Amino acid sequence: MPTILSQQQVSIEWSDLAKWRQVKQPKSARARSSGIHLSGIIDATLVASGLATKQEIYEDEMPLRMCIGMAWENWVVGLYPDMVWQPGEWGKDGVFGTPDGISTCEENGEDVSMLDEFKATYYSLNKWKSILDAKRYMWQLCANCYALSTTFARLHVLWINGNYKPPSPQYWTYLIQFTEKELEQFWKNVIMKNKHRAVAEVH
Repeated sequence: MPTILSQQQVSIEWSDLAKWRQVKQPKSARARSSGIHLSGIIDATLVASGLATKQEIYEDEMPLRMCIGMAWENWVVGLYPDMVWQPGEWGKDGVFGTPDGISTCEENGEDVSMLDEFKATYYSLNKWKSILDAKRYMWQLCANCYALSTTFARLHVLWINGNYKPPSPQYWTYLIQFTEKELEQFWKNVIMKNKHRAVAEVH
């Protein structure tokens, strides 16, 4: 099991709004190769394993929901000036993926590479006992970490409805560490074994 190194609610202050600066989205953010993509494998595998329905997958991909998620990511990256946002597409073993960001964290007194991923969800904070139970999120983090050769990931989640009790929404970050063995086994046993389920994209 991966390890949650820290999880914390982030309070946005008026001072954060005052110092916030728009980050220009790089042209590489819109570049997407034709072929099998990580998102396609994960979605198809979730449906095949009974962990999600086609309707749930479709609803999560509805244009308006996607716009909300993109707007959240576009805004919140302005709070992290040291992050490389939208670093570009990676390709590994015939699979393509597009991480949201790359930054650094400290390990044994040294700065090491860390994946950043952003999510905006209508699920409640009470949806899972632990964020590690959010299969779709963890699978995405795990695959991106493997492809980028890092064991650290920071997940930024905007819980739009909070815990369904005022105040809401809530912004939480989760710093997660995988082992190299976990990453290798996941890539081999989940991504590679289910690669055939995904429909190749054409761009």
